[in-house]
Amino acid sequence: MVQVDLSLDSMTGGNRNLQAPLFRSILGACAVEGTFYVVRDDISQTIHSIGAWFCPGKQIFSSENQRTQGWNQFFSSLPENLHKWWNSSIFSCKHWIQAFHRLQYANGWYTNIIATDPSHQRRGYASSIVKDIFKTAAKGRKTVCLASQSKENSLWYEKLGFKELGMVEIPSEQGVWPNYFLLCDDPEKYT
Repeated sequence: MVQVDLSLDSMTGGNRNLQAPLFRSILGACAVEGTFYVVRDDISQTIHSIGAWFCPGKQIFSSENQRTQGWNQFFSSLPENLHKWWNSSIFSCKHWIQAFHRLQYANGWYTNIIATDPSHQRRGYASSIVKDIFKTAAKGRKTVCLASQSKENSLWYEKLGFKELGMVEIPSEQGVWPNYFLLCDDPEKYT
């Protein structure tokens, strides 16, 4: 049975063929103005887990250089109703999102993706990526921020040292999904 990720379905209008281009656009943006933390097999060089991070002052898709790495193509392939959704509904709770964005982009490291190959989950790989970014953030006395679209993941991040700042519900044609905002304001404490 395939688990449906309502947030991902919302972002792609339920078109599973658009999921890979969306992820490629995020990774492409990170490749030009972010940094990757990976866990890989030393022998095969296969990547088992990845974190795509943006340093303080940078935000995803904020420059044309980032957007040309796949976002422009992805966005142009969406139907008009999804253009409107991306430009308005996803930011429907602006007071939370704006406050969170000010925190993450000015003061902290922010990730758009932390993912582990399902066959390699529960081995501590994603945790090690978070702990490594905590070390980096602690050196610069910066915070670490992220958003999660499930309570289960939000609770997992809290165990690593994040605090939930709040949650907004994001409406879409596929349904309403939660967006939890999390912050670790003292990453040195968790290194």
